Amino acid sequence: PEKGAGGGEGGGWDALRYLPEDVRSRCEIDQRDGSTLSEEEYFREYFSQARPVLLRDAIPLKQRCGLAKGRGPMKAAETRKRRCGRTAYPSLTGQQFCGSFSYLDLNDHPACSDESRTLPVCVSKPNNAGGEGKINGSSSVWSKLPVNFRYGPEHAPLALLRRSWEAAGSRQLFAGGNGSGAALHFHNAAYNALFFGVKHWLITPPRWAGISGTASTYWRDVHAPRDMPAGLPVRCSQGPGDMMLVPAHWGHATINEAFSIGVGDLYCDRRLSIYLQDGRCASPVKALRGMAPTQRLRGYFVMSGGAPARGKGRGDARGRGALPGRGGPGRALGRARSKRRRSS
Repeated sequence: PEKGAGGGEGGGWDALRYLPEDVRSRCEIDQRDGSTLSEEEYFREYFSQARPVLLRDAIPLKQRCGLAKGRGPMKAAETRKRRCGRTAYPSLTGQQFCGSFSYLDLNDHPACSDESRTLPVCVSKPNNAGGEGKINGSSSVWSKLPVNFRYGPEHAPLALLRRSWEAAGSRQLFAGGNGSGAALHFHNAAYNALFFGVKHWLITPPRWAGISGTASTYWRDVHAPRDMPAGLPVRCSQGPGDMMLVPAHWGHATINEAFSIGVGDLYCDRRLSIYLQDGRCASPVKALRGMAPTQRLRGYFVMSGGAPARGKGRGDARGRGALPGRGGPGRALGRARSKRRRSS
């Protein structure tokens, strides 16, 4: 594929301008047209069954032009250095940031100076939400995201997500050079919207999810063939304008081909809000630890019983993307027994 020096689908970055159909045809998960898949179809066929799906052409080019190289606010942000690592949040895989790079640096496909010559991924986050729910970001670049990605946490970025959506959580603008990508990890439900570039995905169902500190290319070539059963991980490639929807607890690693930039979010979906009995999934770890074991189980009964009443919602929407159940009912029971022993 051609690079994007001339703008258009490459956005002027050193990015691939399109994904060839023969590569798309090898995708091992469903690919659906992001402009025609209905809210009901998505809820029934993917959300309710916890299946990943790639939405093709979900974000038209005209909505992504604000992130093109040298355009308006992006031009001012291109030289700003950001801390970067093997994943967006290196501590998630037991690592540290390996250096600081700008978008222009990443466009030249750099490596960190650490011993393993890590290929960096960098992220930036908005400061807060306000002003009719729009994001007031750490730079004006956030004001040039497609409008559906800028509004308040209660608004889903695509209409088809509305029935399964509760609130945005950890929104981030990501970028990386050739060969970079997130190491194997898992978390709550997430979307990944690619504005420019190509990203290759390695995906495992929850039973085979894990956390790895190795480079995605090494995990793909060495660890996965040795540790995964036949047929795993499943693979899929994402092109410019595509959105990947990853259900909670599915493992995934990514590899960028040339430069890529986009936005992702670990969001609060209906499953998590019902489980937490909190319509905004605010501070899920704290909420879980404050629940009696019977309250924790109630979320499962509500969901399995088909009574999808939304939680009332408390606190803000800055969910941390933690996994439900951390701390465990046994921990709460242990505290309760200790209190009874002290009182007796």
